[in-house]
Amino acid sequence: MLRTLQWYIFREMGKTFLLSALGLTVVLSMGGGVLNLVEHEQVTPMQLLRVMLIVLPMAGSLTLPIAALYSATITYGRLSADNELVACRSSGINVHRLFLPTLTLSLLVAMCTFYFTSFLVPTLIRDLTSLASSGMSQLVVQQLDSPKRLGFPGMPAKFYADHTKGIEGANAVALGGVAFLKVENDTYTQYGTAEAIVIRFGRTEHGEITVAGTGVNATVFDENGVADSREQEFGPHVIREQIRTKIKWLDLAELIHFRRNPSDWPKVAAAVAGLRSAVTQATLYTRLREEFATDSQITLRDDRSKVTLQAETLTVSNGDGELLFDGVKVVELCDGRARRITGDHAELTINREDVGQTHIASLRLEGNVSVTDSVGSTQRKGTEHVAGVAMNDPDDSALLDPDNDVALGAIVAKHRAELLHNTSKFVRRVTSELHSRLAFSVSVFVLVILGAALGVVFRGSHVLIAFGISFVPAMFVIVLNIMGRQLAEKEGTVLLGICTIWGSILVVALLDLWTLARGVRR
Repeated sequence: MLRTLQWYIFREMGKTFLLSALGLTVVLSMGGGVLNLVEHEQVTPMQLLRVMLIVLPMAGSLTLPIAALYSATITYGRLSADNELVACRSSGINVHRLFLPTLTLSLLVAMCTFYFTSFLVPTLIRDLTSLASSGMSQLVVQQLDSPKRLGFPGMPAKFYADHTKGIEGANAVALGGVAFLKVENDTYTQYGTAEAIVIRFGRTEHGEITVAGTGVNATVFDENGVADSREQEFGPHVIREQIRTKIKWLDLAELIHFRRNPSDWPKVAAAVAGLRSAVTQATLYTRLREEFATDSQITLRDDRSKVTLQAETLTVSNGDGELLFDGVKVVELCDGRARRITGDHAELTINREDVGQTHIASLRLEGNVSVTDSVGSTQRKGTEHVAGVAMNDPDDSALLDPDNDVALGAIVAKHRAELLHNTSKFVRRVTSELHSRLAFSVSVFVLVILGAALGVVFRGSHVLIAFGISFVPAMFVIVLNIMGRQLAEKEGTVLLGICTIWGSILVVALLDLWTLARGVRR
C-alpha cells in the first residue's frame, strides 16, 4: 500500500515537473536571455538549430530547480486539499514516509543541476565559441547580402562585394568586385576598389578570433590622392567581445586543477613570466656587480662568443638597473674573430629574448670609441655595439613561495608582492566558485523539500501562496550565496564567506525539519 502511494505521488509530481520544466526552458531560451551569448545576429536555420541544442541545456540548469519546487508545492498542496493525507494517517500510514518521492525528485534535480553547472554548461560555452568561429565564412556571405554590408567589431573597415565564394579547406572566403572603406576614430581615412579580396579567419594564442584580408589589384583613394596597389592588406584585427575564458565557465576538473596550480592560468602565467624576467635580470645584474667588485673585470660567454670587459668605475642606473662603466676596454671573441674596443663610457643591459625566453646581455660603448680588429686595423666611431651574449638563467623554483625572501631590489620586490597578491586573489575566486556551485546544487535539495512541506501547510486555494512563500527562502539562499562569494574573494574574509554560503543552506534545512515536524503533523 505504502509503495503504491509513493509511486502515485511520484508520478503526479513527475508530470507537473516535466511540463513545468519544458515550458520554462523554452520560454527562457526563446526569450533571448541566453541567446544573447551569440555575438552575431544573422544565422542560418542550421546554425540556429545548433545554437538551440546548446542553449536549451544551459537554460535547463536554471529552470529545473524552479520546476521541481513548483511541482512539489502543487502536488502536496492538492493532496492536502483533497484530505488524502488525512485518509492516509487514518489508515495508520506515517505521513512523513509519503515525502520519499520529494526526496527522490529533489536529489535527482540537485545532481542534474550540479552536473549542468560543473560540467555541461562550461562545455557548451566552448561549443558556442567554436560555432561562432566555424561559421564566420557563412556570416560574411550573409552580411554582404544584407543592407548593412560587411563589417566586423574591432576591424576598422567595411566591404561591399558583387559576389562571394568560399575557399574549401580553409576558414576563409573570397570576395569579388569589391569596394571598401577604412575608418579610424569614426572618420573615413581610405576608400577604394579591388578586383578581389580574400578574408581569412584565425585565432590568437588566447583563443580570440582574428580577421585579416588581402586585396588584389586595388585602387586606393586617401588624402594624398589616388594610388594603385598590387596588394592591399587589411588587418589582422581581433574581433572584439568574443566569449572569453572566465573562471565561471571552467568545469569542475579545471577549477580543481587551477586551484592547485594557479600559475597555469593564462593571466597568472603571464605575470609569473614577467616577474621571472625581472628577478632574473636583477640576479644577473647582481652577479655581474659582484664579479666586477673582485678585480674590476667581468666576463660574458656563451656557445659562440666571449666578451671580457675592464673598466675604471661602475655605477648602477636608477631606472632598470643597467650597469654603467667609465674608462672601458673590451675584448670580444665571436665566431673565431677577435676585436679590441675602447671607449669613455659603456652601458650593459640584460633583456629577455622572445624566442626561448633566454636573457641576452648587450653592451654599447660611446665616447672616443676605438675598434681594432684581428688584423690590426683600427677605426674611430661614435658608438659601437658588441654582439649579445646569452646568459644562464638562475633557478626560480621558489618564485611564488611567500616565505622566500628575494632581496633583489625594491622594483622586483614590488612586482613579486603584486604577483603573490594577484595569485592569492585568483585562488580565492576559484575557491568561492567551487563552494558556490556545490552549495547551489545542495540548496535545490532542501528547497524542494521545503516547498512540499509548505504545500501541505498552505493547502487548497492557497497553494500558489505556498509556492510564493517557498521563494522567500530560495531568494534568501541565492542572496547569501552571492554575498558569501564576494566575502570569500576578499583577503581576510574567506572563511566567513564560505560559512555564509553554507550557513544559508543550514538555516533552510532546519526550517525543513521544523515544518515537517510541526506543520505537516498538524
